[in-house]
Amino acid sequence: MQRSLGFDGLYSQSLAYRCFGRVYGQGVMEAPVAFQTAICRAVIDTFKKRYPTEILTSEEGLKSNVGKCMGTTLEVNGICVAVMAILNATKGGIGPVEDLEGNICLAAKGSLMEHLGLTNIPTIIIEGKAYIPKLSTKLTENTFWVRYNEAFDNPAVGDALIKAADSCCLPALRSNTAYPRHTGKMKDSTIALGKKITEIGKQIESSTKSLEKAELIANLALVVSQDAGGITYMSNELHEIVAGGGLVPGMAAVLSIVVSEKHIKQFQIPEITSNDLENYVQIIVEAIEVMSKNTAHLSKYLERKNNFAVEPLDELVQT
Repeated sequence: MQRSLGFDGLYSQSLAYRCFGRVYGQGVMEAPVAFQTAICRAVIDTFKKRYPTEILTSEEGLKSNVGKCMGTTLEVNGICVAVMAILNATKGGIGPVEDLEGNICLAAKGSLMEHLGLTNIPTIIIEGKAYIPKLSTKLTENTFWVRYNEAFDNPAVGDALIKAADSCCLPALRSNTAYPRHTGKMKDSTIALGKKITEIGKQIESSTKSLEKAELIANLALVVSQDAGGITYMSNELHEIVAGGGLVPGMAAVLSIVVSEKHIKQFQIPEITSNDLENYVQIIVEAIEVMSKNTAHLSKYLERKNNFAVEPLDELVQT
């Protein structure tokens, strides 16, 4: 961990890689995951100490989690903007448990969102950098990706992000059928993974040769370290309403980066860079300008929120 000294804690994923190499969740590599959690908490603590009255913080508010949230209001070109950073982190470096990702308004995070007014205004949800095979193989350069569902989310936020990227001369694509709701997908995926693990277990039961057992265990390790994250990050019932991005209906669209095939072959891991962050800020600031000029277009979708109440996760919330 001494290798991280002198580097910027904002790039917590990169620092964890610098110290431990490639990092896996689900309890496969607890130490590096816990280390990254500590870095993120330190960044939040630094902001709070530097701006004690301006920055507001809270715990996540889930029994299983040790993450934190921080938020404030900023003036962006004369426009008042509420902002929040969320650290979803599970005790002991396992997880992920991200029942409070995106703009989900529950537990202690929800109370902070309400204080900042974030429960009543259109939201840009910012995600990181990812390799998506079906898209990445078609790209010649890393590209911003705007995602929302035309029927459930806030298309006006998506439109503003696309216009902003174009204005900033940054490559971008959109998916307006992302994040379908009420599909039972999380339940089905959980059952499918359980059956896959069960099948490997049955094969282990009947195996007798050393190599065969080693190969089966290696396969199990692959499933747990790489596939299981797709079901552990969110509770089934919640996923039905907010989908994989944690989008409260009517409120938001997601901005992220898809890397090209060339990029992933060269770097192996899609890490966020300072140049990426500068480009994110350019697009977001421009999108805020676009949205501020057409609030009626944004507001007409906000009513969707009232039709899809997010049920409290009573058994998971800290008391």
